Amino acid sequence: MTRAIIACVAWLLYSPSINAVERVRGGLILHEVVGQVDLKELGKVATRLRVGQMPITTMGLIECEAHSGSSAFFTASNRTAIYFEGGGSFAVERFEQVMPQLSDWNTDTAEASQSWMILNFREGDLIVDNRNMLESSQFLVETPIGRLATKGSLWQMRILFERRSQIFDFTITCAEGRVRFTDLQG
Repeated sequence: MTRAIIACVAWLLYSPSINAVERVRGGLILHEVVGQVDLKELGKVATRLRVGQMPITTMGLIECEAHSGSSAFFTASNRTAIYFEGGGSFAVERFEQVMPQLSDWNTDTAEASQSWMILNFREGDLIVDNRNMLESSQFLVETPIGRLATKGSLWQMRILFERRSQIFDFTITCAEGRVRFTDLQG
């Protein structure tokens, strides 16, 4: 009986290490900027970007603000492409992924490992292509009017805020895949 208990305890201690995976913060590459765009990494001062500075590689937690008519184009280590046009702002609040094998990441255009990404989109025009993400990955967008959850999709959202009336106007367009919007009342 004692041997059976010791064997069970040893198996329980050993089994989590078999399934353990290393989670890392994802990364972003800013490829193109048009107009006045400010980029701020977590805990750092905002930087006004210029055309000659591209590409810029950054860890995944950023805030991006673009003036009206200005835009920025990003790609992420989870194979998501993000195009943002102002006036307005968005932030990547969470971006974690299972550490991919470098050989897998270099040879395939699909996401190499599971990821979790949360954007906070306040105002402007956001176009996201996450068709190359794994089905098990999660991509959420928090907005002042609700939350979007997307899977394997190419979609766009525009949020306009009318300052006089304090009313948000928004549109969501999904060209491919699945986008689920839940307003603040659920």
